[in-house]
This record gives sequence, C-alpha cells and structure tokens, in this order.
Amino acid sequence: LQRLTQGSPTGLNGESNPRPQYKRWHRPRSLKRMTVELESPFVWPEELGREVLDEKFDKGQMERAERGQEEMQRGMGSDGDTVVDETRRRRMREQAKELLEGRAKWKPVGNPAFGRMSGR
Repeated sequence: LQRLTQGSPTGLNGESNPRPQYKRWHRPRSLKRMTVELESPFVWPEELGREVLDEKFDKGQMERAERGQEEMQRGMGSDGDTVVDETRRRRMREQAKELLEGRAKWKPVGNPAFGRMSGR
C-alpha cells in the first residue's frame, strides 16, 4: 500500500510535477508483485540461428511487403502526383509500339456514358 500524496501524479511528459498542487490528493498506482516457486530452475531457450529465423519468418515476403509499402507511401505523399509508375509506363510504351507497327488495333473505351454526353 502506498501513501496518499499531495499534488498531481505526473506533470508534462510523464515526469513528476515539481510544483506542489494543494488540495489535490493522489494515490500512486499500486506496485503489484508476484513470486512463484518453480519445480526446476528456469532455463532460457537457445537463441535461433539467422538462417532458421529467415526460414521460419519468411524474410523475403517481409522485404517484398516493405517495398510495396514504401511505393504506396511515395504515391500517397504530398508529391505523390509526380511519382511515375515504371511498370505502367513500360506497358504504355509497348502498347504504343504495337499500335504504330500495326500489330494491335485501337478501339475506344466502351463506356456508353461517353456516347450520351456527345448527343448521339
């Protein structure tokens, strides 16, 4: 059991308040401890090797997820509209090349709303 003290429990940033605050009583949070008796002494498990950890927690997948998150954050930032998606750029270049060489035929987007807007 801890004693009642006068003043607020903490000031700014969690440190104790240096100025006394009269008529503000406070009981600090109780410190709870539990002790147990073990049948055998506790032994820490052996530390896993680096290759076991990499295999167990799929390091490659974590790295791919981090890269994907970084790309998404780059696109969502204040200068996100200036970030160029390289895969989209490459696909558009290939499409344009196919159109110019005649291997593919251009067709407009099949959205019926565009036809109605032009008065057809």
